[in-house]
Amino acid sequence: MRRLAALLLLAAVEAWPAGGDADLLQPYAVSTAPVKRVGGGPMCVARGTLVETPSGPRPVEFLGVGAELLSVDTATGKARPARVAAVRRKEDAETLRLAFDGGTLDVTAEHPLYDPHARAYRRASAFAAGDRLARREGGSLVPVAVTGVSAGPRGPVFDLTVDGPDRNFVAASVLVHNKGRAIPLDPKAAQAYHRIVSAAVEAVRREGKYAPVDLNDVFLEPSLLDRRVALAVFPRHVRNAPPKPSCWLDADAGGPNLTGALGALAETKRKELLALDAATRRHLTLFMGVLKRAPAFDGSPAPYLEVEDFRDLGEPPPGASPSAADILESPAAMAAAFETAADAARARGRALKADRRWRYVDVDALADELERYVGRRVSTFGHKTLYLASRPPLLRLSGDDLQPTVQVTLPGASPEDLRRLMRRPAHHRKLVVRGEVRRAPNGAAYLEARSFEDLGTSLPVKDILNPSPDRIEIGPGMVVQRATWTLTAGDRDAYRRRALETLDRFRAAGRYRIVDWEDLVLTRPSSRAGERVVTIGIPWENAKGLRGAFCTIGNDGADPQLPVRLANLAARQQSDFYRVRFHSRLVVVAGVVALEDGRGYLEAEELVDLGEFPVGVAAPAYELLEPAPPQPPDPGGETLRRRMAAFAGDPEFQYFRFEDLVVAPKRYLDKNVSVLGAAGELEPITKRFKLQSSFAGQNFLWASMEHLPAGDQKLIVRAMFPPRTLGVKARVRQAPNGAVWLDVQAVSDFGKDRPDLINSFR
Repeated sequence: MRRLAALLLLAAVEAWPAGGDADLLQPYAVSTAPVKRVGGGPMCVARGTLVETPSGPRPVEFLGVGAELLSVDTATGKARPARVAAVRRKEDAETLRLAFDGGTLDVTAEHPLYDPHARAYRRASAFAAGDRLARREGGSLVPVAVTGVSAGPRGPVFDLTVDGPDRNFVAASVLVHNKGRAIPLDPKAAQAYHRIVSAAVEAVRREGKYAPVDLNDVFLEPSLLDRRVALAVFPRHVRNAPPKPSCWLDADAGGPNLTGALGALAETKRKELLALDAATRRHLTLFMGVLKRAPAFDGSPAPYLEVEDFRDLGEPPPGASPSAADILESPAAMAAAFETAADAARARGRALKADRRWRYVDVDALADELERYVGRRVSTFGHKTLYLASRPPLLRLSGDDLQPTVQVTLPGASPEDLRRLMRRPAHHRKLVVRGEVRRAPNGAAYLEARSFEDLGTSLPVKDILNPSPDRIEIGPGMVVQRATWTLTAGDRDAYRRRALETLDRFRAAGRYRIVDWEDLVLTRPSSRAGERVVTIGIPWENAKGLRGAFCTIGNDGADPQLPVRLANLAARQQSDFYRVRFHSRLVVVAGVVALEDGRGYLEAEELVDLGEFPVGVAAPAYELLEPAPPQPPDPGGETLRRRMAAFAGDPEFQYFRFEDLVVAPKRYLDKNVSVLGAAGELEPITKRFKLQSSFAGQNFLWASMEHLPAGDQKLIVRAMFPPRTLGVKARVRQAPNGAVWLDVQAVSDFGKDRPDLINSFR
């Protein structure tokens, strides 16, 4: 959804969000929205994490396939160069923050970290204060104590698969394993845990009040509606805010999920569930309740579970499958390998292209020109999204950029076929589809599948099709040598001078007006249509939702982003833009603000690549161009607490802790309040954003920044990444649909996101 938002960020949204009621009544997997895509595991590090390479530290998000990094021999502590074999990104993930002397590391709970005392890798969620990490220091590994474990920032995370015997890398100076099944599963632990889970399920079955069922069957068997059932699932995104406390019930670490309504649970049980979700986010839990229905977008009944009770089954052993179905099936299934080796996946990709019985078409090309293939038998492969609301269910296939998509119908799919598609081993991995392109009665072209199979890898499509990891085809006749992508020498000041000199040249020419990209996304496109502007930002995702070749630029890949159309650039410049978007660098783009179907974008006419950031520089674009003045040290946070106290002491605005305000906001209608929080999802044109307890917080209130001056609006946009703590003074208001929102009157910046200080401040 964050990728889709990047395409629509200049479109006005007129209606206020409905709030918690809508979230409860629109279960994610059975609406017309796609099933959420995530990486396998997931075993990832957070965006912005510095990874050590032979040329110096680089942010993880700018390491492409074929990039060099440092891998470490744990026996000797010596580092040696290794190459990235695959990269996978998840758009929206929760992380844990492990603090240690001299730094912090933000990773998903599943990511394996090296324990120098045990001489083995352990899940991040298994570490506690006092445990030891292995920090690379002075060319060797040094044990360093964990000083604290807390919720980390929520946002994009990245998997790296590393070639070589060590299969690890150094992130935030700490040794971590690469993506994949790094932790061997202890057979005895698997058997013991399987017995615990099986006994709990069997006990519920004997009691007779609830019937144990598989979560996937909830979506495949409408007859289960209105029945009392028991589901073994992983709880996620627990929200304890009235009027509709809820959570997601997820069986396969990112497969189809069901909304759980928690209103029938006692407050103590809800708090227990909230603590369980915040602790490791990996406890298998047996939920019991009644399957009910709510209207979906297409009018069909959408199930959700009215939760009456739950039982915590504990955390699966290290190395276990993230699939509840595998855990319930057998100890052997818990240890099943999910990932096909890269070479084997490439061989299968080549075999698919060589099969003359089907005409192979790249999934992006097929999506762009599907009409051209009507009546033909074709084969393709790509990322899959499974839609369960339609009957029969359908797939959408996409390439590495997730847009555009090919709609695929599954007329002959059996319930078992659909279960295989829904279960974790096939989720987010490349799916091969063979079939015939047909035309629907409404004139739309689609691919009718005759067969499909899991390709067995999550490698990028382009990497599977290219025989050399050092080369990548980015378009017809456009091939980039990855080996030439090296860090630019120089320091921050020299890089900043280069950027400012480039902007000065555009200013002197007089053809364009220099505008910050934040100002472009914060104004309605119709008010700037036809204006010639030049702006600067970091290139990021492809944005193919609009016609033509599109990318986006923004603040280090964070939302919001500005769509940029490249069609008027020379082929070489288009190639350069696609190349540089994988790396931490700035580009200056000059062009005309244009509209298409009401959506605004920048029609690029000139592009200047400023080169990669200097070694060790990992900052958003605005910090490079507008360096903040140095701040005095505040190791104990006393200065920050004094600032917070002054903020909370304003007699015109009553101060609330966020958790207290969000529980019953209607009590304070038309009153002035102040609260500390963080900016989440942003709708720039309508000037609305989610104010959350912290960047990783689940509870939120919608807030409007419409009455703030332009400088304060820009502050909120910039506070999204890196996440920063905001002090908000606002008037509590109510929308016509009943949703409560904050009319922000003033905003203060309290520095980087510190949920520990916010939660302790009263």
